Amino acid sequence: MGYEDNSLRPNQPISRAEMVTILAKGLELPVTDEYTLNYTDANSIPNWALPYVKTATSNGLIHGHADGRFAPNDQAKRAEVASILFNVISE
Repeated sequence: MGYEDNSLRPNQPISRAEMVTILAKGLELPVTDEYTLNYTDANSIPNWALPYVKTATSNGLIHGHADGRFAPNDQAKRAEVASILFNVISE
């Protein structure tokens, strides 16, 4: 894993799409592409992240923003990661 040049860049902020992809892979969730996303900005989710966003959403790990957006390119916040991890341990 990592970037195209095989670097990790641990101090670089990550997007919400990257955060969900990392968590889904780390949790070894069975990836599904069969789930329909209802986020108002679903068409802006990068293709490489789409199956992981669908998987995390279908498993109840993420819910998007109150306004219906997923905001895949927004910087991930610690609180969002904490919320997802709480959802994981609550299952």
